[in-house]
Amino acid sequence: MATNVYLSDAPNYLWNTAYSDINFVFDFKSYQIFSITEQISSSVGTGKAQINLYYTWDINPVKNEYVFIDIGSYTGIHRVLSSTNSAVVIDFEYTGDITDITYIKHLRLPQFTLYKGFQSSEAFSDTLPYTLVTNFTYSFNQNIQIQINIKGLAQKCFTIQEPIITQDYDFSVFNAFRLSWDEEITDYCLILNSSIPTEKLNAVYLSNGLPLTNVEEQLLWGCGNTFFTIFDGGYPKLKVFNGYDQAVTGFNNAFQTNQFAQGFDIT
Repeated sequence: MATNVYLSDAPNYLWNTAYSDINFVFDFKSYQIFSITEQISSSVGTGKAQINLYYTWDINPVKNEYVFIDIGSYTGIHRVLSSTNSAVVIDFEYTGDITDITYIKHLRLPQFTLYKGFQSSEAFSDTLPYTLVTNFTYSFNQNIQIQINIKGLAQKCFTIQEPIITQDYDFSVFNAFRLSWDEEITDYCLILNSSIPTEKLNAVYLSNGLPLTNVEEQLLWGCGNTFFTIFDGGYPKLKVFNGYDQAVTGFNNAFQTNQFAQGFDIT
């Protein structure tokens, strides 16, 4: 399917965190203008400007959509009155032809679809199946770009579950996400359900075998088992620790009856 937008910027990292910005930026395609003439209707000029292209639109503008012209006396956003496959009439008075190289953008807003999970062809566990999350449209910003931050949507896609020690990965804390539009689709980005900043996740935790917790003062319960999630083999895996003392100074007797008198609140 044809489209009037293209992906111009995506997250810098394969792994991102759900509480950091996860931005996808789309630009509108530019079409070079051949000439600007006065619209003629029934052999009579209407006074409106008709933009004539060198080539053709990928998708013809529809009445009451908008176009953007980037230079000259026609610079700005204009409402569409009518169009053909190589021209558009705008709600703006004709003032003359162009004298410089000029481009026009069709500001059609495509429907975007957010998916989570892995496709069957990607040979990943079916615990995270490929699933449609939501459909939406998004308006352009002052830079005439569509900038979509999916962190808010991603945060709502995780279900905290009891850890299953026998499985390879901690499936409750991550998933793959991608955006689709006009039968185009982005590469997936992996999102961890964590408040660790994305930059710190990649710099500190991803390849150092560290639990996804405070690296300066890791808390290990003195009785029972402690569950940590650690990146191992490129994905977060569950690890069990037992028989350790508390790593926080003075916390060795957290379960004594006078725990609150010690100044520790473990609720």
